[in-house]
Amino acid sequence: MAPLSLVLPDELIHEILLFLPPDDPALLVRLSILSKPWHRLLSHPSFQQRYRKLHQKAPMLGFLYNEFFNPTEFATSFVPATESCPLSIPGYKLPNFDVNDCRHRHVLGCVCLFEGLFPTELMEWTTTAYLYSSETGEWTVPTPGLNLDGYVIQMHNVLVGGALYFLLTYGPHGTQILKHDIGKHHFSVIEQPAAAVVLDHGTVLIAVEDGMLGIGHLNNLSLCLWTRKAGPDGTVVAWTQDIVIDLATFLPIGYPTIKVQLITFVEGGDIIFASTALRVHSIDLKLLHAKKLRERPNFGGLYPFTSFYCPLGMFILF
Repeated sequence: MAPLSLVLPDELIHEILLFLPPDDPALLVRLSILSKPWHRLLSHPSFQQRYRKLHQKAPMLGFLYNEFFNPTEFATSFVPATESCPLSIPGYKLPNFDVNDCRHRHVLGCVCLFEGLFPTELMEWTTTAYLYSSETGEWTVPTPGLNLDGYVIQMHNVLVGGALYFLLTYGPHGTQILKHDIGKHHFSVIEQPAAAVVLDHGTVLIAVEDGMLGIGHLNNLSLCLWTRKAGPDGTVVAWTQDIVIDLATFLPIGYPTIKVQLITFVEGGDIIFASTALRVHSIDLKLLHAKKLRERPNFGGLYPFTSFYCPLGMFILF
């Protein structure tokens, strides 16, 4: 009888590694350091493609936020979702960088250098958009200008069914929704549910799993979730209120009078970021569970970073 081999075949190792949890990137790093063959396997494009196809939803590895120290001095920081996240450099801040959006492993932002004072006169409230193709390296022609009637576009947005949706706040008619149809390259404005008493910054846009647009808003400590339903012919019928969640049952409020503020929705994760006077929390809409992310900073924006981590270019010990 032949002796039992303790060496697993490569095919079996490949299948085992596919089931590594994507929300623990430190585990991928440790396995890559442990073995050169495992490192080559984990960093190979074919493995990454199968890994993404199996797990489908990219995990949230952390979030970026803009921290303001005074009107002309600010920085961007990255906060990992786990303590051993390899993407994190403890205490590092990127000075004078303002994050505007984060999606598909890319961060959109700008470097701002201030000289002198800001002008006090407001410009005309008109917006337009250009689309950039990474394949051709070219920009499209702009959309026709849209008069915002005093509204401010919030940079947090969701991608639903070939369109980007933004919140319009501080306007004369309450919070509204700006839609940019990417295929038609066209802007339109959508009203929120008439029954929803929504205050500015009290609303987040949600990408519902079945490809529909949703919103969440607060009524005191109740989180109300709505979906924009469509009829058989594809036309929108109405906003439908799906569920009301009592945040006081699991969110550590402390005092009933403490104000809760919704920040943003994590696409593909069924998670909403919310803040109280002291802390920033992530709220799992399915598990009805809250997790403290950090003590509340003086931030001007908070952007989830979702991606499948790949240990490329790492130093291997042996």
